[in-house]
Amino acid sequence: MTATRPHALAEVVAAAVSAFDKPSARQREILQRIERHAERLTADRFQLAVLGQFKRGKSTLLNAMIGRPLLATGILPLTAIPTFLTPGACPVITLTYLDGRTEREETGDWRGLAQRISGSTTEEGNPGNVRGLERVDVEVPSWKSLAHIVLIDTPGVGSTYRHNTTAAEAVLPECDAALFVVSADPPITEVELKYLNEVCRTVSHV
Repeated sequence: MTATRPHALAEVVAAAVSAFDKPSARQREILQRIERHAERLTADRFQLAVLGQFKRGKSTLLNAMIGRPLLATGILPLTAIPTFLTPGACPVITLTYLDGRTEREETGDWRGLAQRISGSTTEEGNPGNVRGLERVDVEVPSWKSLAHIVLIDTPGVGSTYRHNTTAAEAVLPECDAALFVVSADPPITEVELKYLNEVCRTVSHV
């Protein structure tokens, strides 16, 4: 019974989505999120988000976990768009826009892929999210130790870019678990504690 439950839930979601003939823009956005949740149920994927205040080393940690310097790192707040890293056969980047459009590009060049990610997900490459992106998905090959696991790089909270905090908070419902990154210097801040409390209310494992 337990094994068939995710598929049954996915079928219910599919029926609900098909009931909307001409959804509004807001309804279409909600339906896309519902469809992604249904797809996760059938694919049996575990989504682990790396969360925290800006400039705590979240992207650096993820680069170490995947063994490639794919995500931009630096002194200024960088990550502006949530980036979902999944195991794949070859390097692929998929851009999902707020209006529902998607763009998929395959590349065999790791450096080129890193530049493509930076140009889409960072404040420098996509200031204020002028490109209207909702998320970026990246397929990373040679990742056997993290099979069936999706790692999520999130914008940091507490910087001068309010839209980064909004994007980070919007990712929380997508998380099965969260890795909350803090720094020994400076010690944990009030902003971090407030965000951590919010994470604990939304994500079951932190």
